[in-house]
Amino acid sequence: MTAPWRLGSDLLAAALNSVPRRSATVPTACAAVDDALDGGFEYGSIISVAGAEQADKTLIALHAVASHLLSPANTEVVFVYTSESDLPIQLHDIILDRLASNKQANPSSKEQYGTATKLLDRVRLMRAFDFVGVLESIGEIGEAWSKIEKARADRKLSNRGRREILSSQDEDLDISEAERSDNDGGNEGDHLDSQGIGMVVVDNIASVMNVEISKDQDEAGQSLLTSFFRSLQHLTYHYRMCTIVINTTVTTSSYQSQLLHKPVESISIFPTTSGTPGLGQTYAHFVDLSAFVSDVPKTRNDAEIAYGGKPSRIQRWQPAKVFEIIDDRSAHREGKWGAFELDGARLDSYN
Repeated sequence: MTAPWRLGSDLLAAALNSVPRRSATVPTACAAVDDALDGGFEYGSIISVAGAEQADKTLIALHAVASHLLSPANTEVVFVYTSESDLPIQLHDIILDRLASNKQANPSSKEQYGTATKLLDRVRLMRAFDFVGVLESIGEIGEAWSKIEKARADRKLSNRGRREILSSQDEDLDISEAERSDNDGGNEGDHLDSQGIGMVVVDNIASVMNVEISKDQDEAGQSLLTSFFRSLQHLTYHYRMCTIVINTTVTTSSYQSQLLHKPVESISIFPTTSGTPGLGQTYAHFVDLSAFVSDVPKTRNDAEIAYGGKPSRIQRWQPAKVFEIIDDRSAHREGKWGAFELDGARLDSYN
């Protein structure tokens, strides 16, 4: 029995279609992290960034937000947060640092401050006190997009009518000139062409979702999570938004593992890093890229202190931050990682 023959053009088309197509990305401005991401977080994708409480997950997201605001894309960012924070101050400082490091532009300090403040006007901060608040925030994003689409459609229809009138009045009128006249005419809603929501950050989904799961039966909690992610997925894919969801980790201690006769669970390639992203398989099912942030000993000496091989009076060791891709649905980046350290609010690649 032989396989059916196929045209070479068909084989070529199939091969080209099998190659993952990368969409536009937003970088973090940290070379180690961006190298692991092959350029940055993708628009049109849901990205999970999980880690322990002090893993600086939110800081990574804020750097991506700063990159988005400083890019040519004139769209807004929605930042849904579930606990008290100084997000505006942090983001303002990050943008100022980026502007100051731009040696080509070299603006004055006053100009930098004004630019950073103006960019913050494109950030919508939404405080959610519980999971219902997070759901309402996602609903508001959908409503905002619906209004923008309607305004654009109305304006397009209005411009078409104006062109028809102008054309009927003067057959010699260049339609392209009429279009330029319409675009420069200051119609109400013209600004909507440069608006929209290009990025969404939810920080921290686990802090409010865990309450729902513990309050209700686990099955009911997972059903709520599914409903939330279906709405978020639709908005992300349809409007090509970059969506970052911050999550915590669930860690089983070695003592618990011994009682359960199970190994310590971990998804990291680093043997010293334990834990898995919280909220279970339902959460993982809707995520396009899953990243894990953890601390590892920075040097051999730090490792000996951290893991008991070398005594120390104060028993403190210096960590290096590791950003690791643990699952990637589309672009085969799973297993890639980068190390970095903090310099104030800056993410510096660790060499």
